[in-house]
Amino acid sequence: MEDLLNKSTQTLLCEFWDFSEKTEELLKQLDVSVKLPIDIQNFAKKLGLSIEDANLIPFSERHYGYINQNTITIKANLIYKEKRWVIAKSIASFLIHENKVKEGLLIANPFLVSYKPAEFYLDSLAMLILFPISLFKKEVSENIDETNDLLQYLSDKSQISQFQMSIGYQLLKQMLWFQRNQSFKECNYDITQVSVDQYENIFV
Repeated sequence: MEDLLNKSTQTLLCEFWDFSEKTEELLKQLDVSVKLPIDIQNFAKKLGLSIEDANLIPFSERHYGYINQNTITIKANLIYKEKRWVIAKSIASFLIHENKVKEGLLIANPFLVSYKPAEFYLDSLAMLILFPISLFKKEVSENIDETNDLLQYLSDKSQISQFQMSIGYQLLKQMLWFQRNQSFKECNYDITQVSVDQYENIFV
């Protein structure tokens, strides 16, 4: 956690961008369709993870699930979108904390107030699994002027709850702005040298 606290915003955004691109490639390699909503159960299955409901296992109010080795256990009575989030966050844990997952790891509620920065980091990765940055860019560009309630549209399209979507939306927009700024920087801030972006309207 100390290392995470010492990371700059720029470093985190670079890591998130890299994770999203690698995850999208992994989806393609495993023959999981890169379209919304992401088939998160199929993705877990292709990674060798099984999913079970915790009908007899009590969880605290702060936790939605548990991943131990190759099994994801989901808190009983969660709504569909929350179950998807537990699976995505478990996959994120599996991909970056394989050793911890072998020992067992509780999955905290999404974007829980007053929790560890490491949990926010995992929630951010879960967001990028359920809504890869390339799909987010496309959906926002195509619907920003056509939809009265963009967040609700994105929530329905991705099957991410509106609460998680409202927080994740800010993260994804920040990632896009950062990447845009990097493109300008690489061209010495000469706008005539920046490559044309077909989704440029989202930056207006």
